[in-house]
Amino acid sequence: MSIPKNLEPYFRSPVYNATTIPEKLTQKHQTKPGIWVKVNVERGNLTFTEIGKEPIVIPAGSTHVVEPETAHFASPEDPVEFFLEFYSADR
Repeated sequence: MSIPKNLEPYFRSPVYNATTIPEKLTQKHQTKPGIWVKVNVERGNLTFTEIGKEPIVIPAGSTHVVEPETAHFASPEDPVEFFLEFYSADR
């Protein structure tokens, strides 16, 4: 899956690792209506779980797209480095 072409990036997170990942990202939460997120893993592996689906491992050099209003959480595997890019049509 990819980010729809009509959306624009409006925020990029800092690079997180297993120590600096915000606690809220490791707990169940969901994206807001109209907001898409691209997870970019630069180093290591990040286990990503969408509620109701099997967890996936996102390896270094890969991305994963999170659709609006998708409940999910992340489980970092040390060492890992990743950042998030947020996209919207209304920003």
